[in-house]
Amino acid sequence: MLYVVNPATMTVIASTPLTGALQGYPLSANGQTLYVASTSGTISRLSALTLAITATATLAGVPQDIAITADGTELFVANEAGGADILDGATLVPKQQVPLAFGSPFGLAISPDDLQIYVAATNPGRVIVLDRATRSVVRVVNVGGVPRRVTFTFDGLMALIANEGGWVDVIK
Repeated sequence: MLYVVNPATMTVIASTPLTGALQGYPLSANGQTLYVASTSGTISRLSALTLAITATATLAGVPQDIAITADGTELFVANEAGGADILDGATLVPKQQVPLAFGSPFGLAISPDDLQIYVAATNPGRVIVLDRATRSVVRVVNVGGVPRRVTFTFDGLMALIANEGGWVDVIK
């Protein structure tokens, strides 16, 4: 179940049922659209205020973390089945799948300049950097442990990856 809660009153103002364990849930740049990935294979596009579902897609594999580009045109999905799925941001129609032979993708984030996609692969502990335009691997960083969620510093100069090994990986 997904909820919208009024922070002042702590009351539920909207809810919607979704299947599976919910993983990624980025907001669009204007804050009006919420995207949700479920391990059941479903990707949902919803109104951020009402949680009305405006589009859905079903992917093979196990979707984990997801990220939407700043212009809202592309949604990237880390798929534990071994790749990164790319969907149209408005319709959720699949555009492409990028196979990643470097482990099980879990965490994913788009660089602040929208040029690169960072994918944390939990097995065998790598971070894969994709070029957004060419969809090609430009860098593989062996970090060890079990890298999970990816974020960036405010200035966008470093990626920070939470690692279940007990540390944070920093990639410049």
